[in-house]
Amino acid sequence: MNWKLILTGLAIAGGVNWYLYERPVSHPAGILVPELPRVSSTDRRPWTEADGLRYRPLKRLHIRARLLSRSNVKLGSWADISPVDLGLGWGRMSDSGIIEQLDMGEYNAVISGTRFLSISIRRDAPMQHWPPAERDAIFSQLTHLHAIPADDSIEKALKGLRPGQVLSLDGQLVQISDPRGNVRLTSSTILGDRNCEVMWVESLALSDPGAASPDEGR
Repeated sequence: MNWKLILTGLAIAGGVNWYLYERPVSHPAGILVPELPRVSSTDRRPWTEADGLRYRPLKRLHIRARLLSRSNVKLGSWADISPVDLGLGWGRMSDSGIIEQLDMGEYNAVISGTRFLSISIRRDAPMQHWPPAERDAIFSQLTHLHAIPADDSIEKALKGLRPGQVLSLDGQLVQISDPRGNVRLTSSTILGDRNCEVMWVESLALSDPGAASPDEGR
């Protein structure tokens, strides 16, 4: 068996995967998404999926945002429920001039079942010298979203998103219970409060930077 040839093939495949699905989309400095996410009341009633999980809608969410990070989750206590995590930014957190001053990473603590977005200011970044209140205001314009795709086509689209893309999502913020009534997951309904949203994603569409937010996704 030619291990050198196999390793070379794996390296090429990894490079192709990075180029197609992981390579960030670059933008010049400036706010790409000026509008705020819209959280509103919902008229959708609770429903039960084939696996017995019970979904209770809490609020409806429409969000247009710049993708800061994406993690396709395969391991963990609820990876089967939410297979994709998204870091999303709007306002100043959609500005490359801000994002380039930050280090961001998606983390999945498999044993504890905790999934989170870690953000830190780079040591030599001008933001290090900004007032804490200004930094906090900027960080309130991002959220970490646990996405639950409503169908296979949305799941495929979510898993193929690239950092830097501007996207629109529409769906339900939900609480999820198992067949015995035990709550598995509960979404925050206040974006930017440093808690995560759990979203049943009903539609997803890519958007041109700076364009008006569409009424519906695809």
